Amino acid sequence: MIRARVEIGREMQALAETPDGIELTGRHRLHPGRPIDVISRATGAPVVRQAVVHSCRIVQLGSGGPIYVGECRWQ
Repeated sequence: MIRARVEIGREMQALAETPDGIELTGRHRLHPGRPIDVISRATGAPVVRQAVVHSCRIVQLGSGGPIYVGECRWQ
């Protein structure tokens, strides 16, 4: 299965991060059960971590389209 790539700060925002996973929000729908590569550039050089999407839900509807929140678990 091909991994989707999600870049924090560019495509989605991180709401919370724990040792077990990360919660992401943005306009992209994350598909539960699918693996993703989460890319962070907080330290300058990109850091890529692998996760699996646990759940995704719509949290806001507006003229620009829906906003989603996805819960992901680190692999």
